Amino acid sequence: EYTYFIENEKPGRKEEIIQDFAKFLTEELGEKTLVAWYGKNFDYEHLGRFIQRYAPEHYGSWEEIEKIDLLLDVAKTCVALPTRSFQLETVASRLGYERELEGVSGKEGADRYVAWMSGGEEPDWERWISYCRDDVISMKYVYDRIREAPKILDKQRLEKEYRNIENRGNSGDIREY
Repeated sequence: EYTYFIENEKPGRKEEIIQDFAKFLTEELGEKTLVAWYGKNFDYEHLGRFIQRYAPEHYGSWEEIEKIDLLLDVAKTCVALPTRSFQLETVASRLGYERELEGVSGKEGADRYVAWMSGGEEPDWERWISYCRDDVISMKYVYDRIREAPKILDKQRLEKEYRNIENRGNSGDIREY
């Protein structure tokens, strides 16, 4: 089940959207965990400020809910990913996920929304809802692949091997453990 919060009737209705989201968070997600990709340095930071400003009655719930940053808490700290990029689309793709919409970015969506708020052309809402849903599904896909991946039992041995490879200028190969 996917729930989204979008303002497609009148630009600049941020307060109401944040209030709707905070109410949903409190009533529907109280015992759940929020998961985001790079959420600590973007989503969670901004949402926290917005909730504190526009829905202060729900700020306590926001503070209490468990939040995981799949990129910073998991992928960069304890998982070897099959790519040099940490972009969600790249990681998900390398793990086998096929996106519904190729070549669409969150930045493009944000730019189009800001342009619309300034009197520009209205965005294709279905396209952006689809893009956001695809992001959520791809993040779940990455989460599941990480959870299913074999665990390395000898972290010290792996770190030693990595240092040896690093000292040889990446000319060695990494053995499976």
